[in-house]
Amino acid sequence: MQRCPDDNRYTNGGVGASKTNAWREIPFPTRDQVHLSGVPCHTAGQQFTVNGYRFVCNSIQFAVLFVLECHSLRFAGRNVPMKVKLNPFLSAKDILEAIEAYAGSVALVNRCRNWTSDDIIRAVYSIRQKVKKHGLNPFIIDRGLNQRGYRLGTHPENVTLTYLDEEKNEVTIVSGKRKG
Repeated sequence: MQRCPDDNRYTNGGVGASKTNAWREIPFPTRDQVHLSGVPCHTAGQQFTVNGYRFVCNSIQFAVLFVLECHSLRFAGRNVPMKVKLNPFLSAKDILEAIEAYAGSVALVNRCRNWTSDDIIRAVYSIRQKVKKHGLNPFIIDRGLNQRGYRLGTHPENVTLTYLDEEKNEVTIVSGKRKG
C-alpha cells in the first residue's frame, strides 16, 4: 500500500497483485450501479443509491458502506481517503478497524469509537434489508466464501463515492469507471 503524493489518500500502488487477481476471479452477484455520498460519522445528509433508488443511512450504515466502497475502489487502483486492507473480503473486525483509523485521522466524533464488530454485522444486515425491501438484490453487500467477510457485490466500475475531504474542505468524487 502506498500513500498518494501530496495527500493522505491510499492506492493499491501495485502491491497485492495476487490478492487483486483472486478478488476479481470471484464473480460479483450484481451489476448494480452504486453511489455513496456524505460525510462518515456525521448525522445528516448521508445517502446510498443503488440503480437510482436512494436510501438514507444512519452513521454506522454509512461508515460501513464508506469502507466497502473504498475497498472496492482501491482494488480498481483508485485513490481513496481511507486505508483499507486489500483482502478479497473484509471481516467485521477489518471494517471496524478501518472506521476507527479513519475517525482518528480526521478527528471525527467519538461515537464511532464505541461500535463493535456486532454493530458492523447488524449494520450490514439492515442495509441488505433496506435494499431487499425495494426489490433490489440484497447481495449488493456480498459475502465471502464460507460466509466470511464482506465486499460490495458489484464490479468497481459501477461504484462512485462522493465525500467531503475535511482536510482540504472540498467535495471529492472517486469513480471506479475506467478512464479513456
